[in-house]
Amino acid sequence: MAQKGIQVRIDEDLKKKAERILKSLGLDVPTAVRVFFKQITIQGGLPFEIKDNGYYDYTPEEMKEIEKAYDESFDEKNLSPAFDSTEEAIAYLESEDEN
Repeated sequence: MAQKGIQVRIDEDLKKKAERILKSLGLDVPTAVRVFFKQITIQGGLPFEIKDNGYYDYTPEEMKEIEKAYDESFDEKNLSPAFDSTEEAIAYLESEDEN
């Protein structure tokens, strides 16, 4: 069977880390790539599940609200003062509840 080469650009640090792991498994990169491609053909797709981490579960409007709240959290009017004791903090919070 004729063989065809492939060429891939990859971050150097990622490559080194992967090579160390592959070496511990007794594999080199070309062999690992062949195994990966073989599994793709056997599985009829990627041989592992790819999941969304949930970051994009927000609508664009919700993301704008989240970003606005984040930005507002740094506004001095939204920051509480520093306290020297728990009692001072509780007194401050209780006074805020009254307002």
